[in-house]
Amino acid sequence: MRNKENFRRWQNEYNKKPEVRKKRRAIIRKSISRPEYKERQKTYWKKWYSENKERVTAQRKLSYVKNRARRKLTYYLSIGEIKRLSCEVCGNPKSEGHHEDYTKPLEVKWLCRKHHSFIHRKS
Repeated sequence: MRNKENFRRWQNEYNKKPEVRKKRRAIIRKSISRPEYKERQKTYWKKWYSENKERVTAQRKLSYVKNRARRKLTYYLSIGEIKRLSCEVCGNPKSEGHHEDYTKPLEVKWLCRKHHSFIHRKS
């Protein structure tokens, strides 16, 4: 067990070295620029998209609604119609707006990053 931990520690340190990272990036760039790779990726994504069309369409609609709500909130913050409040849980002044319902873009909970990410992990 100890040898395994030592090896992982050494491997992590080795992989962080700039020369190793540079060499790996070069290998990856070379392999993904090959025409066979590009063709394989193209056929894979074409097949995946045809199998998951409903899922993609639903995700696009949801993304549109989410982005519209975010833009509207940002706009109202910028013109001063809405004031950014402290976190509702801990009182941290650096807060983010959390939409419970994206169809109501101006109804947000003000949460710090810690509590905002906790809510998203929980749900």
